[in-house]
Amino acid sequence: MTIELKLAEVIESAAARLVRPESVAFSPSGDLKAVANSGNNSISIFQRIGSSGSAYELTPCCMLQDHRYLAYVHGVDFSPDGRFLAAVGRESHSLVIYPRSSRSGNQFSEEPSCLLSTSEYGLCFPADLAFHPSGRNLVVANRDGDTAVSFFNRAPGGEGVYGFNPARSIPKRTFTDRNMSSPHGLTYTPDGRQLLLCHSRFFKSEDQTGGVGISVLEFQDSNNRLSDTLQYTYHTDDLLVHSISIHPSGKWVGVTTCNGGAILFRHSESPCALEPCLTIPHQRKKAQEGPKGISFSRDGTTVEICNADHEINVYTFAIGQSR
Repeated sequence: MTIELKLAEVIESAAARLVRPESVAFSPSGDLKAVANSGNNSISIFQRIGSSGSAYELTPCCMLQDHRYLAYVHGVDFSPDGRFLAAVGRESHSLVIYPRSSRSGNQFSEEPSCLLSTSEYGLCFPADLAFHPSGRNLVVANRDGDTAVSFFNRAPGGEGVYGFNPARSIPKRTFTDRNMSSPHGLTYTPDGRQLLLCHSRFFKSEDQTGGVGISVLEFQDSNNRLSDTLQYTYHTDDLLVHSISIHPSGKWVGVTTCNGGAILFRHSESPCALEPCLTIPHQRKKAQEGPKGISFSRDGTTVEICNADHEINVYTFAIGQSR
């Protein structure tokens, strides 16, 4: 099988209100798309055109902005039921969850249902987050500190509320022992059995140990008990990885690199392996930086890549047969 990729659209208009977009996420049904704008501490939410497909309006249907708790907002994700939107502010050391309006389906309340801030909640320069497909927990990647990954369980009976103390954490040394630095991005596989992380050194950290690349953690049972050791690591050498996303089929993984382009991998779970199969070049413009966030659409037909020039590149994604 071969990947057939084609640049279909560059979203760069002022109407899109993109200001250094760091990450992009799609709602479970694909009806909404959210973009984290680190340049002005905001989240742009776009509505899908029509009832299916992966084309979205160019003007946001909703904007969320909070200079206090979305300071350098770096990661966004929708809950599995689509009723909540979560984000992490890297510089505010915070996790914020916004409820979706029951009256207007494309709007979100500015009053969060859950707010965790400062290191006492296990957050230290959080860069990304992901809901487990079941919704029973969400996981946060920390760029600095002794805790690399924090798991927060959903509160019993709580609507969009997750525990104020991590139910489980993974220390940084788990990764540095395998020559991996702190995580910068993460994503669950569609079945929730694996957690994929990308790693790169944090320029603000005094500890610059560990290499760059991708790691895979595997769950032993339905209670999210992690295996004692990492299942797999893939070092990208001099390529500084930024974000990671997995195709809805679970067979393909996309990673962006700060000093290069994006890389698409073939992914297999048993045995766990990643095989690079395509590089997407990145043309640097005014910002002189590499690509930022990456995400596959819910129907798997497109992949979107953010960059620091206030743009999002949309590629069509298809699988062809090798000749």
